Amino acid sequence: MRLDEGPLFNQLEEIVVVRPDMKVPVFSLIDSYENGAVPGAAPIEGALELVAALSRGAKLALVTMQGRATCEALLGSSGMKERFAAVLTREDSLDREDQLLEAVRLTRGDARATLFIGDSANDAVCSRRAGVDFVMVGDRRAVDAPLRFTNLKDLGDALL
Repeated sequence: MRLDEGPLFNQLEEIVVVRPDMKVPVFSLIDSYENGAVPGAAPIEGALELVAALSRGAKLALVTMQGRATCEALLGSSGMKERFAAVLTREDSLDREDQLLEAVRLTRGDARATLFIGDSANDAVCSRRAGVDFVMVGDRRAVDAPLRFTNLKDLGDALL
């Protein structure tokens, strides 16, 4: 199970509300594992091309449950950092809906004209709650999504 699709981040949110002093140590532990993966990480096939093309015609925001340091390192090493007008990580919010609404605000967008590309059931639910359109990327059949692509390359081929 990926960290951002199970109940872990919901539980973390509940914990830090009750015990705010636990946020830094818990996030530091998760960061140590994520940061260790950075040197061997590579973009998913089609990601660089899709982000480059979309950024030419739209303001992009990245919402993730990764830590800021890991996210910034990955964006920097892939050359994608300058493509995003806003980057929201778990340090900003552990609630995907809040992240989406903040991304719309930071990019001065309109939720009704926003497209969220996600890969989990939580992404689909939170996009509906935030009032943004959703595209599912991946093979999770149980996720209710009006638009679905197996991978980012297929999505890019359809959009571009």
